[in-house]
Amino acid sequence: MTLFFQVKSSYWRLRAEETRALAENMTTSLNAYGAMLRIADEYERLADLADRQNSRNAPVEGLSDTSPAHTN
Repeated sequence: MTLFFQVKSSYWRLRAEETRALAENMTTSLNAYGAMLRIADEYERLADLADRQNSRNAPVEGLSDTSPAHTN
């Protein structure tokens, strides 16, 4: 697994939240405001990708790491 997906999705969601807060201060430029909101949306997309990747790599509960013993 790449380092990119080892980062928790909460990191990307926090970045999105911070970016949206910065966008709120950009009231003098609609272009800057829109760009910041698009960046925040991309951070959310990265969080979703990390969630999907991490769920695929999560261990399955109830499965043992060893082979079952043969009984006779």
